[in-house]
Amino acid sequence: MRRLILVLSLSGLIWMTSCDKSQKHFKIDALMRSYFSFGNGSTWTYYSLSDSADKEQIVVQDRTEGKMVWDAFDQEFIQVDLASDKDSIYKLRVIADDQNTSRAVMFVKDTFFKHTMDWSCASGILSGIKGSGDSFTLHPSMTIAGKTYANVVELKPLHSVVYRKIFLAQNIGIVRKELLSGKTYVLKSYSVQ
Repeated sequence: MRRLILVLSLSGLIWMTSCDKSQKHFKIDALMRSYFSFGNGSTWTYYSLSDSADKEQIVVQDRTEGKMVWDAFDQEFIQVDLASDKDSIYKLRVIADDQNTSRAVMFVKDTFFKHTMDWSCASGILSGIKGSGDSFTLHPSMTIAGKTYANVVELKPLHSVVYRKIFLAQNIGIVRKELLSGKTYVLKSYSVQ
């Protein structure tokens, strides 16, 4: 009986140490990463379609990449803090949810951070998140204010207090913003670092 308890104890100890070695590593999908490829110092300048003198500039204040480590797994993440000369502050977060899914969330600050978009990339396929209520459309090509962009994600957030629609182009960033106030801003120029 003692021998059986000793064998069971040793096998339990071996199982526990093997669990530590089999920790899962969740990485951000390369396709999702390409929509957030800008670094510190990147800038975007926008103008209003109704008044070309009405401009907005957004700058990357900080970009952080790392891993959140849990007991059985770790998750890659990217967080980008953007500042605007129109008093908006944005936070973009991308996180590897599991082995096949990366999730992106954008927050806009007015009095406090408000959720404006939620979408994912599962096994290399971009899509909206079921149940979030946000509308998601992927355009292989889209012309905005005379410029053609490839692989544009169109997001129509359900609970935004600022935006009606946001358009995000691969390897560029936000290329068009339609506000609930009726204004539309389009990308005039950008510099991605």
